[in-house]
Amino acid sequence: MATAANALWGAGRASALPAGYGLHTTTAAPLTSGQTKQTTRSCPTGKKVVGGGVRLNSGQPKDRVIGSGPTSTGTGWSAQVGYSGTGSAK
Repeated sequence: MATAANALWGAGRASALPAGYGLHTTTAAPLTSGQTKQTTRSCPTGKKVVGGGVRLNSGQPKDRVIGSGPTSTGTGWSAQVGYSGTGSAK
């Protein structure tokens, strides 16, 4: 996702990472009231996580990050988010 890479590194900067490192993102579907979702992004084979995080895009005050961290094997990143407002959040 170019948007996430640009937000983290600035336009064109994701390619400036050190050799052997990569920037990988995933996007989850919008949440509806009372819903939580968990998503995991795995590293390419043979790679390990050195960092990660979650970004909520909706700007809704009822959005929340429930958890964010490396998988137990260190080969991916998991995040869980929730929404307690009405309607849907993105």
